[in-house]
Amino acid sequence: MKRPVMQLGLAAAIMLCWSVQAQTINLRAQVPFPFHAGATLMPAGEYEVRDTGGAVVVRDESSGQAVMALTNEDFRGDRPKTGVLEFNRYGGTYFLARIWTANSGQGRALLQSRRERQLAREFGLPQKIGIALERR
Repeated sequence: MKRPVMQLGLAAAIMLCWSVQAQTINLRAQVPFPFHAGATLMPAGEYEVRDTGGAVVVRDESSGQAVMALTNEDFRGDRPKTGVLEFNRYGGTYFLARIWTANSGQGRALLQSRRERQLAREFGLPQKIGIALERR
């Protein structure tokens, strides 16, 4: 009895991995300023961005430093021609806020960190900064 259950579990795990791999989107962006992704401060540089639909992985290509952040689905009325990394700027502090893929009104919104919520209370509405993404 244990063997069929284990085989069924293994088959389900393999199908889940294939499903996640098929949904992963790999993008690249040149970010000219340091920014926060979740609670992690990332330096300016060239980044690989992997969107898996529930989380995003942002990796600095020169140092290999990476951060994974949970996301929620987000929508916009227009469909950008290129993908966009959208940052919220409060004073001189930037936070990665959203990831929009090309030709789609759907995107991913990162959850706000405690620090971003604190700055939002101090500064009010953020300035939105967009950085173009290109497919890898």
